[in-house]
Amino acid sequence: MLTDIEALLRKRGVSLVLAGRKRQLISWFEQTDMVVGDEGIIIRSDLYLALKLHQSHLAATAESTESNDSADDKQSILIHSQI
Repeated sequence: MLTDIEALLRKRGVSLVLAGRKRQLISWFEQTDMVVGDEGIIIRSDLYLALKLHQSHLAATAESTESNDSADDKQSILIHSQI
């Protein structure tokens, strides 16, 4: 049932992150042959860590898009100056 939910979320571009009782969850997932990690359900040791990692991921994504936008702006300025 959890794998079905995770698969539906993946199709929508959403990652499932579970926080707490990491050792027990990993043990249970191994027994049920569920995928854990970047390819499957992400497990964090506690909610605080899960939130901090999510925030840092959002910040890195925002920086990446900003640098791409500035590169696009420079490219468009270059193109306009050549015309």
